[in-house]
Amino acid sequence: MGTSANLGKIVLFEGAHFYLKDAVSYLPVSPEMGNAITSREVASAKMYGLFLPAPEELMVNQCGSMMGGEDNKIYIASKLVSYQDFADCLIRKELADDLEQQFEEFTNVHAEAFKRNADTAKGLTDELCVLREKHSNWWAGTGGAPNTELVQTYRPRAEQLDEVMQAQIHLLPESLQRQMQEHLAVSQLLGDWDPINAFYKNMGIVKAEDGNLQVMRVDFGSCLDVGFQGQSKETGFDTAVKQRPAVFPELKNVFKMENATFSEKLPRLAEQFDDLPYADHAQSIAGKAEWADSTRMKVAYRCSLILKLRDCVQNPFETMLKENLIDTPELTAKNALTDTFYARMETLINEQCGASVNMMNWEKNQPELSTSIRADISSRLGIDMAPLST
Repeated sequence: MGTSANLGKIVLFEGAHFYLKDAVSYLPVSPEMGNAITSREVASAKMYGLFLPAPEELMVNQCGSMMGGEDNKIYIASKLVSYQDFADCLIRKELADDLEQQFEEFTNVHAEAFKRNADTAKGLTDELCVLREKHSNWWAGTGGAPNTELVQTYRPRAEQLDEVMQAQIHLLPESLQRQMQEHLAVSQLLGDWDPINAFYKNMGIVKAEDGNLQVMRVDFGSCLDVGFQGQSKETGFDTAVKQRPAVFPELKNVFKMENATFSEKLPRLAEQFDDLPYADHAQSIAGKAEWADSTRMKVAYRCSLILKLRDCVQNPFETMLKENLIDTPELTAKNALTDTFYARMETLINEQCGASVNMMNWEKNQPELSTSIRADISSRLGIDMAPLST
């Protein structure tokens, strides 16, 4: 499993297999900027893992000979897991059998519908792939000179594929759909521009250690203050808009500049998507609106626990960030970046979840879940996480 479109290599490291990649090989950036961008992707993966399942990622150097680059360059090593993007698993009929075996509510009727949709989606996916291969300029965005005939041929098929993929998502068991909503919420908290894209990549399904299927996110290259194509979010809004290929269906949810930067301002998680360049696709996997309050509360409870660590002499959360983040003049300094993330968590708690008193009430009313969450964060940060009320 690779965590992005970048080509990499599978390597054996300390007894485990990792996918080694150059996170910025396709970007026209300086080595210093490249290392800073890479550091943010790894730091974001570690931050994400405090909320939801994410691949274990490491920064490594001295791999130039293996990757055909310089040894002073930093690469990303992602621990291999049995992950498949939605783009892959939702067009595979075999997933229906796994779902039927694990989830009682996923009946044979659901499985047959899923398999029919998978056949249709696979055919459309293959057609679109052929069209892209035939037209070298298919990626021409709205700022370029797209092939009008290609747009007229490609877009209806892409729209049909979107409809089928959304039907597949709605067929998934409710617990998986709720997990997708939670992943969207955490992605927005981290300012990720790319939690899921027009190819249904970066979010998918993995078989956990207990054999059960669960949703997972990969590729955190546009989190925090990093945008697309090696630019900061502060300067990269126009690039994010214009890089969208003209052949893609027109967006119904508009990406807004005022919500594009990584600041204390926070969209209403799991409900407002104008902070995302691929907002329509985020909307399609957002689940039901009536789940959103519960999703925000679970995310906010984890935020409350992390914020409580600011009172510690040795704050393992800050230590984790500062050990991984690399400063460069083109991006926000690591201390300011940490403060901004604190502010975003506080915004979630105070403006979307009823403030800290509501978090303590939630902890009291959800004893099993809150205990499980504290144990999870404790194991990840190596600290005994006490309840909010103590």
